[in-house]
Amino acid sequence: MPASYFTLERATPVTDRFGQPVGEVKKVLIAYGDYFDGVIVRTRVGDRFVDAPEVRRIEKDEVELSIALCDVEYPGPKGPPGPPDVHGVRRDRLEATDDDRTVAVTQLKIAFVEDRLGVADLERRVELVHRATQLRELDDALTDLV
Repeated sequence: MPASYFTLERATPVTDRFGQPVGEVKKVLIAYGDYFDGVIVRTRVGDRFVDAPEVRRIEKDEVELSIALCDVEYPGPKGPPGPPDVHGVRRDRLEATDDDRTVAVTQLKIAFVEDRLGVADLERRVELVHRATQLRELDDALTDLV
């Protein structure tokens, strides 16, 4: 069920664009009154600032990011646009990596085992994933599964 940054609570799980666990919400940042600035996420590699444009969806029990786990774990710069003492995340990456493709295939395998995909659909989507050069192509292969 969709929610708002106004109701987002600490410790809400955060996932990446492929449904992989990233961490949990440590703090919601609001600037200029009611303007959503982003969230600080507690991850296994430390706190990360995720700017509002990288927050894809906020639900009552989950925050989904529009970036991949590796982008969160990559130590981006400290400071603007986020808090001065917290690393940001890598942003604006469009190209898919081998790691991204591996995660996407894993998600497809899970969907197959859970009977959400048939053999023919699995084969077609795995082929799409292996040919993907852009993150949006991986999203298209997973769109109804994650």
